[in-house]
Amino acid sequence: MRFPAQAAKGTCGLYAVKYCIQLLQGRDISIGELQIRTELSPSQIKLNGVDEDTLAKVLNDIGLKASVIHLKKPFKATAFEGYLDVLTQKGQGCVITAWHRFCGPHYHWVTVAGVDLIEEQVMVIDSYQIDDEHEEWEQEPEEPCKGNMSLDRFMSHCTPKLFNFDEDANIIISVRT
Repeated sequence: MRFPAQAAKGTCGLYAVKYCIQLLQGRDISIGELQIRTELSPSQIKLNGVDEDTLAKVLNDIGLKASVIHLKKPFKATAFEGYLDVLTQKGQGCVITAWHRFCGPHYHWVTVAGVDLIEEQVMVIDSYQIDDEHEEWEQEPEEPCKGNMSLDRFMSHCTPKLFNFDEDANIIISVRT
C-alpha cells in the first residue's frame, strides 16, 4: 500500500483521512474528492487547514464511523496512550491526532495505524515524512512516513508545548469500520 506525500500546505488533515480510508476500506480516494466533501475551497484549506469536525464528517460521509474526542487539560499521557491502544486494536480502526509545536497547538494531523504498549512503539503515517520535499515548511525529517516511532518520541509530539495552553490538551478522531 502506497501513502502519497502531502502536495500542498494545509492538506495534512485530508491526507490523514485518505490514509484511514486506504487502511480500513482499501480504497484510494483522491485529495480533490476529499476537498470537495469538506465544502471548503482550496484557498481556505491552504490558509486554515481542516478542523477535526470537518474531517470526521468527511469520514462519516465515506462510510466509516468517525467521532471526535477532546482530551482536556491537564494532559495525561497514560490516558492518551490508553485511548490510542483501544482505538487501534485488531486492525479495526485507526486514529487521527494532532502534533503540537511551540508555534501553536494542533498544527499538523497524522494517522496512527497501531500501537504496541508492550514494545512501546507507535505506527505513524505522516504526510510530511514521506520525502524531503517540504523543507521550506521547516519540518525536520525525523522518522519514515510509514514506520514505527518510539512511544516516548510520539508522546513528545502530542504533548502541549505552551505553558499557558488554554485549548484542548489534544484531539483524537477515532475512525472505525
